Amino acid sequence: MRGAPPELVSDLTEALRAEAEASAALAAAKESHQRTVARTTSAVRELRRAGVPVTAIACMVARAWGLTPSVPNRKKIAGRLRTRLARDGMTRRNAEVFASSPEASAPGLQSIREEEESTMSQTLVKRVTTTETFLTEPDDETAEDGAVGDLDDVDEYDDEERRPRRKPAPRSRRR
Repeated sequence: MRGAPPELVSDLTEALRAEAEASAALAAAKESHQRTVARTTSAVRELRRAGVPVTAIACMVARAWGLTPSVPNRKKIAGRLRTRLARDGMTRRNAEVFASSPEASAPGLQSIREEEESTMSQTLVKRVTTTETFLTEPDDETAEDGAVGDLDDVDEYDDEERRPRRKPAPRSRRR
């Protein structure tokens, strides 16, 4: 390569070679791990078929791992064993597809709730009708005596008579 220092080129080729070896080792380790998980799962499944409860199996596993078989440890291990048994029939590809699949598509027909919501949103429109009547000419009889409700006669109305009276709040008695 032109202009590239030879020590950097050798470092790059060495790093690429190490990466290829590591990925090969990782693939082998994954394959080995999958085999041991399958072996453990089949052993747990056989114990379950024999009638051994998962909590008892969890107690055995806790002792094998050097943990105290306390209730929280047994519950954690039993939960892991149950999920492992549930996922055993699934291949890795199926598990990825199952986990990443979108929710079920909505059916073409509306559900009853959707129909009710759509009709309710249409019927909940508030309509207000206001009717106003304006008198343009006063009657002769009311003009002489003064119109009913004329604002010039302010003295007729007492503000206190119009207001509803409220009862005072009861006071607490302390002894």
